[in-house]
Formats: sequence, C-alpha cells, structure tokens
Amino acid sequence: MTFTAKLFALLLIVTSFLLVGCPGSGDRLKPDELTSVKQLGSDLCFLVSDARDYQPTLIAISIRTAQPQEWTLYENPSVVVTQGELCLPPSFYHFLDDSTYVVRYILQSKKYGDSRRSIVSAIAFTNGSVQSVPLRKDEAAYY
Repeated sequence: MTFTAKLFALLLIVTSFLLVGCPGSGDRLKPDELTSVKQLGSDLCFLVSDARDYQPTLIAISIRTAQPQEWTLYENPSVVVTQGELCLPPSFYHFLDDSTYVVRYILQSKKYGDSRRSIVSAIAFTNGSVQSVPLRKDEAAYY
C-alpha cells in the first residue's frame, strides 16, 4: 500500500468519526420497562421496581387505539412515587369503563441525573375493576 493510499484510508476513518461522532453510552436506547397495575381504594397504582428517588417527569395516557397526537400528556405531574408505587387518584384522569388504555411514564432521578426510565403498562377496565393486559408489539420498545 502506498503512502497516499494509507493517508487516504486514515483520513476516511477520521472524517467518518467527525461526521457521525463516537458511540457513547447516551447513544443507546434502553428498552421500556413493563409494570403491573392494581386498584388501591379509588386510586390506580403502578408498581415501580427499584424506586430509589425516581419521580415522574412525564405521564402519557391514551386509549389503546389512539395516535400519539391524541395522547393526554402531563409534564411534571403532581403525583409522586411512594413506597415503590405511582398512584393516580381519580381526580388525575377519568378512565372509562369497558376500555383499554396504555399508560406511559418517564421517571427521573435527582441523584442519578442521567438516568431516565421509561415505563409502559396496558390496563383494561371492566365492570369497575382494573387489570393489567399484555402490551402489543407497537406499544413498547423492546431492544
């Protein structure tokens, strides 16, 4: 290989990193976490595993068939994770009976600033009771 060919190859490699950047830990998508739901009195509570100091920064609630632009979004919601559960009171959102919803929320830690967690759950309301139902492939990120 001649000097010119080696120089061209080196420049090609260096410029490709300049154009696309180096891969880092922030470049990787984390899969959504799945959770279950339970009814606690009139509240709807989602289990938060390894809760530490994580608190919700965004909650999105939608009927299962809704497009993203139809989702109801709550930025910096007034609800908090307590004892490993995120509980939504009836005043937070009115869920209709005989309907299936997808609830998505982002948890952020003040202690672990770069660490965000995306959690998704599908829930069905039937005759006044709620239960977790399986998510469809397009409702969560599985990597």
